[in-house]
Amino acid sequence: MIFLINLKVSIKKIFMKKFFFVAFCLLNFQIFAQSITSDRRINNYSFEDNFDDNKNEWSKDSDKDSAVTATIGNGLLKITNKKSNGNWAYYNKNVHIDYSKDFEIQASFVIREVSKKYKTALSIYWGYDDSLGSTWLSISRRRITIKNCYGGDHKHDKIEHSKNNHPALKKGTSYKVTVLKRNDKYLVYLNSKLQVELFYSPLKGNELALAAWENTEIEFYNLKAYNLE
Repeated sequence: MIFLINLKVSIKKIFMKKFFFVAFCLLNFQIFAQSITSDRRINNYSFEDNFDDNKNEWSKDSDKDSAVTATIGNGLLKITNKKSNGNWAYYNKNVHIDYSKDFEIQASFVIREVSKKYKTALSIYWGYDDSLGSTWLSISRRRITIKNCYGGDHKHDKIEHSKNNHPALKKGTSYKVTVLKRNDKYLVYLNSKLQVELFYSPLKGNELALAAWENTEIEFYNLKAYNLE
């Protein structure tokens, strides 16, 4: 009887040791797999700019417009738009992203000044072509809007989604926006919190643009864009 009890205890100990060993191996494999995935994504950036200088040659929509200035350096793209006619000031760049495939765009920003009239602050355009259109994300202190732009006179442009931010964005505070295209949907995150989900529309251009609204000053940094495997 004592022998059987000891045998059961021994079997139980062996089973528990094997269980913890298998669990330990699975946990380490998961961590290893995640690290590989992370490294593959980091090394797979189609476009990245830390804004230490203008090596990527961002171009302004109107080089002759003295109401718009931008400086690039010390890790920032700083756009100051002193226009008062309801126009965006944007800087665009050709990027090697296949917009027909899944992709992700990340950008951090700080609102330094914002229009008192409209409260609109900044935009990010992707699949951009000035004559053919783009999809763009507009962020104000209280609202996130996604709009499909069809170029030309913009009479057929369409707001696809609009949502209030909670809480309202603050001047001088750093935020990170992520645009993720998965299959047939866009997912938009602000500081890792899902804000917008809507269906994907085909894009015709290949540029990425960052913009500031009238009477607004925005600092962009840590811009990354890449296709997902």
